Amino acid sequence: MTYWNPTNETQLRALVDAGNSALEIAKALGGISRNAIIGKCTRMGLTLKRSTGAAQATAASAARPRTPKQQAAKPPPRVVKLAPVPPPSPQRLTLEHLGRDQCKWPGAVQQDGQWTFCGAPQHDGYPYCTHHARIAYRPKEY
Repeated sequence: MTYWNPTNETQLRALVDAGNSALEIAKALGGISRNAIIGKCTRMGLTLKRSTGAAQATAASAARPRTPKQQAAKPPPRVVKLAPVPPPSPQRLTLEHLGRDQCKWPGAVQQDGQWTFCGAPQHDGYPYCTHHARIAYRPKEY
């Protein structure tokens, strides 16, 4: 069931013309929310008075001089230069021949369709040797 009927719309129009805010109108009509008042006024083309709290907040913010936000100085970009590591001599091991502590960097596909892998010793817990770990795990550049 809808709350709005011609009698309530007439009361709404009179309260808006008297300069009441949406909250004041909601209290006067009773049983209807402030948001319902705002929505109905919008649909009827009525302009509501702003509530005193909002007007005071707007006036206070307008009275303050605006200053540009100061940004913290950004540190210069950090560039990490790593010494080049020569690529290891390719061992071209197939998956069956690849050991637990050997580089798992994929290489080429053999003629029989099997992948080959680098096979050099792994670097500090990475699945790759030092050369391939530097390719796969690049340091963050800020």
